[in-house]
Amino acid sequence: MKITLIALINNAALLLVLSVIYQQTSQINDKNTKLKQIVNGILISLTCIAIMSIPFKLNEGVVFDTRSILISLTALLFGAIPTTITVVVASIFRIVQGGAGALPGVSVIISSALIGSIWRSWIYSKVKKIRWLNVYLMSIVVHVVMIACMNLLPYPDRINVIKEITFPVLLIYPVVSVLLYLLLTQQQAFLQVQGDLKQSEKRFRLLFNNTPLGYQSLDINGKIIEVNQQWLETFGYSKDEVIGKWFGDFLHPTYKIIFQEKLSQLEKTGQIHGEFVIQHKSGIYL
Repeated sequence: MKITLIALINNAALLLVLSVIYQQTSQINDKNTKLKQIVNGILISLTCIAIMSIPFKLNEGVVFDTRSILISLTALLFGAIPTTITVVVASIFRIVQGGAGALPGVSVIISSALIGSIWRSWIYSKVKKIRWLNVYLMSIVVHVVMIACMNLLPYPDRINVIKEITFPVLLIYPVVSVLLYLLLTQQQAFLQVQGDLKQSEKRFRLLFNNTPLGYQSLDINGKIIEVNQQWLETFGYSKDEVIGKWFGDFLHPTYKIIFQEKLSQLEKTGQIHGEFVIQHKSGIYL
């Protein structure tokens, strides 16, 4: 039992690759949804093969690994195309491996994908709270079915196998499924926030550059870090002539003093308001 537990935990560690795949493929443009799904499917298939290549060997031709976790979570979180690719590749690989466990092995692959897909469509999408518990229950179902698939082994091997794997599988696999799910959803939330920030910045940049009014952005020391085209056209400067310069240098002497006072307020309040008279490049004040 101890050897079985250690072997299954070591195999489960490979599942962390799934989080790397999720992070990397998130860089693919959302407009290329189908391409992203295909790439996900290929990379997850390769991960599945790696997992199946270093299994825990119970008997001759009977091996165990964490493919059921990988495939069920792929079906739950990644959708139909990556799941289908992974199921086909994993099934072919298991058949090529051969042995008495080939038939139950392929059955586990297919059943894990089906349960994950059903959970995604009928249960997971409708539950908004305590989703980790939802995933835990799904994993229990997946692995009860996995153990049931061992009845496809010849007698009396199936009896010994079921006795050997039932406790460690039902103890470890649902917990690993939940931990991997939490890691993936945290990544998803982070990437969503990152994407929203990029979109927000893009909208602000579009507004900043195309507004009919002149705008400048200053750092906390009052130096100009950005100006829009309207500002440059209004005051006659090129961008190189203003970026990095102190904003007060462009003001009427009276307003320069006011600006210095307001700049000290900026450090305390985080914002300043006021109207200033700015010197045009020709020397006149506007």
